[in-house]
Amino acid sequence: MYFFTFLSQPKPGNDSYDQYGGAYVNCWINSEKHEEAEEIARQGIDGFGWTVEAKEEDHAIYEEDYADSEEGLACYRKAEREGSCFIFHTYPLGPHEDD
Repeated sequence: MYFFTFLSQPKPGNDSYDQYGGAYVNCWINSEKHEEAEEIARQGIDGFGWTVEAKEEDHAIYEEDYADSEEGLACYRKAEREGSCFIFHTYPLGPHEDD
């Protein structure tokens, strides 16, 4: 399993476009191959109508990594069952988005 965090921006036409300046998207991807996991994460973000701007975090993860995090463990287990889990931590529009 792999964990990624991507800095992302909503695409024009996405309902989030006029609401959020962007998001840090946490992705849990159940794959044995790193390259495949990253591609699944990027395609998933795209499927939600967001564009990846930068990769912020990238590493293999294990269930025991979430001994102290119920939310993280829930996402890990969801990815085990369904193949992936995405959490968008959005931030508001700022002055720079209006330029």
